[in-house]
Amino acid sequence: MSVPTATATDAMATPFAILWEEGRSKAVKGATPLALVADLDVIWKAPPKLQLSGFGDYIAKITAIPDLELAYMLGRERNYNELAVLMAQQFAEQLIFMADGIPGKDPETWETYVLFLALDGMLMSMCNTTRIAAGSEHLFAYALDEVSNTKLSHGESVGLGTALLAPLHGIEREWILEALSVVGLPTNFSEVGVSKEEVVKALTIAHKMRDWYTILGDKGLSEEAAGRLARGMF
Repeated sequence: MSVPTATATDAMATPFAILWEEGRSKAVKGATPLALVADLDVIWKAPPKLQLSGFGDYIAKITAIPDLELAYMLGRERNYNELAVLMAQQFAEQLIFMADGIPGKDPETWETYVLFLALDGMLMSMCNTTRIAAGSEHLFAYALDEVSNTKLSHGESVGLGTALLAPLHGIEREWILEALSVVGLPTNFSEVGVSKEEVVKALTIAHKMRDWYTILGDKGLSEEAAGRLARGMF
């Protein structure tokens, strides 16, 4: 049974456990919880940063799903489920549409928010991979943890990474930044004390963080390309 006390990530009911080995985390398949109990009165007592962080983690699907589809079409990812992908896209769009109810603690919005975070476990089970919820934006977040001493929450890093990397998939980043702003999450790296040099460095090494094929490719981004991508995020 899973009993979450905060909405810090989308992993409250996932069959995958994140374990650390030689200084890096990895996802290990475990068991899906048989039940989940989430009390909003308890969750609302968590620090605001932890309440909102799950939103940043959840909207990663905006870039994670195109990354998964790219890897699958190129034969670089075997695990794919079309129904799970369609559901994930709809859930993410609905949560973004309802985002303004999160900072105001609207009960109906929060019930949906917690439900969608919990349902990510089902989506990962259907796909047999975490990649339906994690792609290049997560690789960037892991890399940023390595090159920066700024203590961002996972969801803050991933939310910024989603906006940062969206243009590589031909997706406008402005509406992602607007959703982050509405919820109360950071919308640029300057406000959280991350330098352009750190962002560029993280972008150039992100492809090494996992054995995943994403829009970053096998060789990653050059410093010049990373610098261009980072424009407008400070």
